Amino acid sequence: MIADFHIHTRFSGDSEADVDKVIQSAITKGMKYMAITDHNDFEYENGMFELDTEKYFEYMTKKKNEYKNDIELSIGIECGLEPTFYDRINKLISSYDFDFVIGSSHVINGMDPYYKEYFENRSVHDAMVEYLKSILENIDMFDNFDVYGHLDYMMRYAPITAEEKRYDYAEYGQLFDEILTKLINKGKGIEINTSPLKSGLYDTNPNLQVVKRYAKLGGKIITVGSDAHSPEYVGHSFQIAENMLRDAGFTHFNVFRNRNFINIPL
Repeated sequence: MIADFHIHTRFSGDSEADVDKVIQSAITKGMKYMAITDHNDFEYENGMFELDTEKYFEYMTKKKNEYKNDIELSIGIECGLEPTFYDRINKLISSYDFDFVIGSSHVINGMDPYYKEYFENRSVHDAMVEYLKSILENIDMFDNFDVYGHLDYMMRYAPITAEEKRYDYAEYGQLFDEILTKLINKGKGIEINTSPLKSGLYDTNPNLQVVKRYAKLGGKIITVGSDAHSPEYVGHSFQIAENMLRDAGFTHFNVFRNRNFINIPL
């Protein structure tokens, strides 16, 4: 596995990672491609995820040139998608020549599942249904992204045991099928996000059942990302991701350059 396509640095409000150390970690681990995808979520609390895009893009362009003989750095962004901000998000993305755009759901009806309040007074099942329906709405209404990030992100933070988080696809199958079919029809991809594995969880975001179903429905575009917020987690648990890809029938994964996907053979 020679590409990590979901990484955060000090330009994200939840990371202090030095950009050079992140890039050097990828090089040391044998990566040939990487994308730094720092956060932008409009009007998140205290503005902590509003990216200084001008400074970010200028700095990453410099690093892209500085390390071009060692690794291909794609300049990416992870945009939190919310209906209120579609126009602002589209304007931001369209104003820069990004190589790669992750669309993600972090805030649903004003609440982030990272916080326990999201789960108050309802079951995990109902919370997941609301989360997946919000993804469907985003896909229906917004097109300016390449891959949808961590499709079951909510489950990372559900107030249940790690074993209980291992849901069966059938429980949410109708919603997932709609999501995956719409992504495929729009020429969008998904990612295997290995971040939960570093926290002692058993499954990636999304889990193997979702990845298998995506492949069965005809999905072809898939990236792999660690969601690293510090250098040591770049490429974390990528052997598991490779095994998942093979198990689902993939013979490749993808990287992006100039918003165009490239197949990298396994």
